[in-house]
Amino acid sequence: MSNLINITIEAKNLDNIAEKMTRAEHRAVKKTLAQTRTFWVKNIHKELNLPANTIKKATYTTAGGNRSGGLVVIDSSKAGLGVKSHAKKRSLPLTAFGAVQNARGVRVKIKRKGAPRLIKSAFYAGVLGGRPDQTNRERQFSGGNGYHRGVFIRLSKERYPIKELRSTSIEDVGADNLQATQAFADKTFERLYFSQLKYELSK
Repeated sequence: MSNLINITIEAKNLDNIAEKMTRAEHRAVKKTLAQTRTFWVKNIHKELNLPANTIKKATYTTAGGNRSGGLVVIDSSKAGLGVKSHAKKRSLPLTAFGAVQNARGVRVKIKRKGAPRLIKSAFYAGVLGGRPDQTNRERQFSGGNGYHRGVFIRLSKERYPIKELRSTSIEDVGADNLQATQAFADKTFERLYFSQLKYELSK
């Protein structure tokens, strides 16, 4: 930590100082994870044409290394706390981006900057039976486990087979924001840790 902060401590407050430092550290980490997650969601929301809540649901936090996979957005395990925040690697269905069907196909806007794209001959369709690779995050657009609605194209002149169209994953876009996110997390943790430590030592 680069900044020096002076904390006045009375002798009576030195009891159990290690425990106080640990409590301050854990509270600072918890608050840092929450604030950094919000920071990361806002950055992705500025780039992708997705509801902020959808991006937030794609991020999960683990403790003690019990779960792995996805993009590590925040990693506090280096401090011995074993806390990580991940973003799931899963391409999103076009329905997540508010795709709209018209007479020529389906119009969808993936990125907030730029014009919507028209996918000719694409169409909305409902498919009975959930797919094995379908996540809960995707099911919020499908109407339940037994019925999935998405944007499809035909792979031939015949009616079947059809293929669902999907786009980028939140993880792919989030990777470009990792450096700014980590810098925010470091600065936030430093500020919160000293604030929590000052509180603990004042008791």
